[in-house]
Amino acid sequence: MDLQSLVLEYKTNPTSSLKNLIVKESIPLIKSIVGKVSCPNSPLCDKDDLINIGATGLLQALDNYTLDKDVKFNTFAYYLSLIHISEPTRPLYI
Repeated sequence: MDLQSLVLEYKTNPTSSLKNLIVKESIPLIKSIVGKVSCPNSPLCDKDDLINIGATGLLQALDNYTLDKDVKFNTFAYYLSLIHISEPTRPLYI
């Protein structure tokens, strides 16, 4: 079963096991985003931490995704996860 089908099933019948399966299937997407982010040598940019942050973005995408839009979940999750992953890598301006 592909990711879009899993998400459609989750949206009609949400279960924690299905949610976990969606996250598990999306880890390669999150890792690819983390690999593209420029990360300075900083404790804020540990790759495992960024993967966890990306998973948080993915969960938010799953909660906010609606079926009435003509956008695949993969695309929606990509951009939301990218925003979450990019946040700690931005310089702090005071």
